[in-house]
Amino acid sequence: AGTNGGLISGTKTATRARDAFNVATLTTGTPHGLVNGNVATIAGMTDASYNAAGVTVTRIDNSTFTYANAA
Repeated sequence: AGTNGGLISGTKTATRARDAFNVATLTTGTPHGLVNGNVATIAGMTDASYNAAGVTVTRIDNSTFTYANAA
């Protein structure tokens, strides 16, 4: 996490949603530490269609972020 991005594990994720524009929104149970523009890997999600490598995130708040995700 932090300015260099990192791994977001499914065990940290509380909720998830994908909109009509193929943007996934993840809400974590603890602060994720990401900032706008971080490149992260999403892994271990119960719904594997949310897993992604090298995605650029947009920080919404300390526990919510979005990324492009065309399932």
